[in-house]
Amino acid sequence: MKKSIYRVLLIIWAILWAVFTVRELVVKKNMNDYRTLFSLSLENKHSYITGKRLYEFIDFARARLPENSSYKLIGIENGSIDQRRAVYYLYPRLQKDDADFLLVFDASVDVAGRYRDFAGLDSARRILVKEKVF
Repeated sequence: MKKSIYRVLLIIWAILWAVFTVRELVVKKNMNDYRTLFSLSLENKHSYITGKRLYEFIDFARARLPENSSYKLIGIENGSIDQRRAVYYLYPRLQKDDADFLLVFDASVDVAGRYRDFAGLDSARRILVKEKVF
């Protein structure tokens, strides 16, 4: 009796698993995304998921910021998935309001002498560094 109950539960679980998998791939039309992701390298998967322009900028910033520095993201909505991804990729650098660096992504910023240009990927994506006060 117990054995047949377990068998029935296992069959129900397998059917539900198959239905949810097919639904995700076919009904929601995610098959092309999965096929694309399967063929990409890890670095290209990050770029595909994050968005090429944003990931390119994050990678640019990661290569130029010291690991013990702090930064503030400008032009990326606070609390958004893009902001969370940027924080993840830029670790161990920490995000702070009064940061050593400003990472400006597709935004204009008025820093009034507190920051100066440090590096730029292009005119819309650049890094500013805090001016030292003596």
